[in-house]
Amino acid sequence: MTPIDILIDGGTVVTMDPQRRVLENSSVAVKDGRILAVGPSDALKARYRPAKTIDARRKAIMPGLVDIHGHAGTALIKQIGERLPSAPWRDTVDFVAHHTSAEWWHVDSLLSSLEKMKAGTTTSLYMLGSAPRGDNPEYAYENAKGVDKVGIRSVCGIGPSRPPWPHEYTYWENGARVQKKVTMEETFEKTEEAIATWNARNDSRVKLWISVSRLLNENPNDPVYDPANAKYIRPQAEGVRRIMEKYGVGFHVHAYGTAAKFIEKEQLGLLGKNTVLAHGWPFDMESVEIIARTGTHVAHCPRAHRVYLNKGRLPVPELIDAGVAVGLGSDFCGMDRSWNLWEDIYLAPRLHRRIKHDSHLLPVGKVLEMATIDGARALGMDDRIGSLETGKDADIIVVNLFTPHAAPFFMETQRLAYFARGSDVDTVMVQGEILMEDRKVLSVDEEEILDWADEEARQTVSVFGLEPLMEINDRYWKHESF
Repeated sequence: MTPIDILIDGGTVVTMDPQRRVLENSSVAVKDGRILAVGPSDALKARYRPAKTIDARRKAIMPGLVDIHGHAGTALIKQIGERLPSAPWRDTVDFVAHHTSAEWWHVDSLLSSLEKMKAGTTTSLYMLGSAPRGDNPEYAYENAKGVDKVGIRSVCGIGPSRPPWPHEYTYWENGARVQKKVTMEETFEKTEEAIATWNARNDSRVKLWISVSRLLNENPNDPVYDPANAKYIRPQAEGVRRIMEKYGVGFHVHAYGTAAKFIEKEQLGLLGKNTVLAHGWPFDMESVEIIARTGTHVAHCPRAHRVYLNKGRLPVPELIDAGVAVGLGSDFCGMDRSWNLWEDIYLAPRLHRRIKHDSHLLPVGKVLEMATIDGARALGMDDRIGSLETGKDADIIVVNLFTPHAAPFFMETQRLAYFARGSDVDTVMVQGEILMEDRKVLSVDEEEILDWADEEARQTVSVFGLEPLMEINDRYWKHESF
């Protein structure tokens, strides 16, 4: 018998492999951080001698979830200002993120990474802030260190924040607040420094990409469009493209309405296999054709509708039919949502079926693909993660399906897509390292992180005078519109 590290035994294996096999009473063998074999339980137990066995009876064994759009820097203030319209809320979040310390970014990262991992997300793409902050490498480094402590993977987008420029930031030196105005050019220099330094490391599961909040083009569908920012369009695009080409990194950006058509028309060179566009409402069919032809990827965020109250839709079925890799994004940004990607798995088909009056759109299998292998494909990581196949990294979750809300016990994929919750995730591993088992976090001290995060959040409220945004107004318990 061949010795191995771990045997996850006796569950229903949802492989997400090219054949999309779903294997009952089967197991996954793990050795040296990779998947060694997937197959019937009896066959693998006869072939391998594991140092550790994980009992997966009455559970699903599947790839870790891949979340391809969210925001760091909001976990510590997520209850604050929920009643605000989108623009004042964004201003508040930006103000806090642009004036906090490196420690704040670290604690925020620990809390967010812990939440993701406990809900089964093993890889995520996000911006460092509501609009990315790239003026100081230390903030990206502290975020990455938090992710590495918890043990999941991430791709963190950093770069220039929203205009105008120069932009004022705070730097904390020996407990004192030092304010400084920074230009867009200086921000690109610091972003480049951070990407060059951090991505050269071999001991981190975090990679840095270049990111901006907006393309800044005239766009009636963009809630923050301002014609005064037109002068920054080309310098911003040139800075993004230079860093992409020099360091071989991806580009992540919010994109609405005419964004894809504008990039192509103006020849900005920002579309392609290394670009992920987030949100996309309401792309038209010309945009779909451009995105498909250029090999660009798209992040669909079903829960983002609350923020903007938008009337359009991202044409997800049309993008998929055109061959575009469309993954799911939690669009975590505090306010009213968690990092729990299961809620987007649940909501995505309902959203599109309701809008299009078609109950066949986004079937169960497709939505599970979007949350795993399609998200991995969008990040250029589908050769390593997103499915349970021999030779791939062992990024695996075990989901408990022996629960009242998941009974009766058949049609496992439908139970996962429609009834599973983040709290049903029983075990999580990344590259063969067990981060959580039987809902017990092993990689970090969960209680310590929660206490630290609460302390840091209360200090943030006090320092920035956010107490008024936590008050309950006279409409809190009412339903009237006025």
